[in-house]
Amino acid sequence: MTALPPTSDFTTAGTQTLAQAAYGNQRSFLAGILGTDGLAATALATLGAFGAQYLAKTATYTVAAADRGALINATSGTWTLNLLAAATAAAGFSIAILNSGSGVITVDPASSETVDGVATIALPTGAGAILVCTGTAWFSLPLPGAAQTGPVDATTGRALRVDANGGAFGIGNLGTLTLLSNIDSITAPAGWHRFNGTTTGTRPTDIGPTLQGVIEVIVYDNGTIHQRMWRNTTTGTNGGYYKRAYNSGAWSAWDSTIMRSGLLGTVSQSGGVPTGGVIERGSNATGEYAKFADGSLECYFVMLSSSSAAASWTYPAAFIAAPVVNGTAIAVSLAVLCLDAAPSATVATFSVFVSGSTRTAATSHLVAVGRWF
Repeated sequence: MTALPPTSDFTTAGTQTLAQAAYGNQRSFLAGILGTDGLAATALATLGAFGAQYLAKTATYTVAAADRGALINATSGTWTLNLLAAATAAAGFSIAILNSGSGVITVDPASSETVDGVATIALPTGAGAILVCTGTAWFSLPLPGAAQTGPVDATTGRALRVDANGGAFGIGNLGTLTLLSNIDSITAPAGWHRFNGTTTGTRPTDIGPTLQGVIEVIVYDNGTIHQRMWRNTTTGTNGGYYKRAYNSGAWSAWDSTIMRSGLLGTVSQSGGVPTGGVIERGSNATGEYAKFADGSLECYFVMLSSSSAAASWTYPAAFIAAPVVNGTAIAVSLAVLCLDAAPSATVATFSVFVSGSTRTAATSHLVAVGRWF
């Protein structure tokens, strides 16, 4: 750029020739700063005002000194934006880059120079950054993309939306998540995935091969992997939430997280592992029972004994083996409730005796305690 002429070019005696040259140099100086057409836009662009220039690019491009302050819009393709040498750009040189296309833009400083301390940075679709030169290197200031329009907006590069209508929080609807081909994969990237009837691998015992749902994968630095799975129903004892871990070269068994909705319900087990509710209560014509997930079973009944023969009580729920049976009779005189034989897993026989060996008909409160598995 032409330098500003000195004052002496205009004040020295007999300087007509000098003045002509000085005015020419002055014009060149002003043109170098403000441009030559007198337009504000040209002046701002020549000064390097930020955003005064717009450059749309579709292929590899090398930033020039004249691009100071420009917005470079990568409208399509995957290509590299080459930065000019930091010494040439000088401290304070800045441009903005926006990737509005469908590819990935790589920002590459000159020679062995760095941007953000690394050799290159990549801008995916929808991403943008302001690039600023320090005179020896470059730094980027990331620019947020457009916000999601709603909870199921899965447009690449959109920023998460939180407003009065709620937040999208990045998950969107099930169809926008990457389908996991094998649940047992240890190379699946961290984050949210989905599974369906085509997904192979080890599932929780009550998630059939046709059910679909969501898996969250968490990968730790030490190689441990955690998975959390939700299925697409809230029925069942656990609300559809399971977890397991990969460590020491193998997956642990799937475990369900007990929720309030899963505390009470049908108790079940598979291979000794509870698969249903924690507590199950029920009743029928032969009494009430309480089953517990640890395998315990308690049965209760109030019935009348017989004065002529042993009475028989069929438990309201079956035990896996003979339980401990006990009871108390309500009588006006001393009475003893006795078992007539060893109880079985389903029935107990008993009598109430008074005055030695005399059977009597008395209201009897019976309890049986044992295991259902």
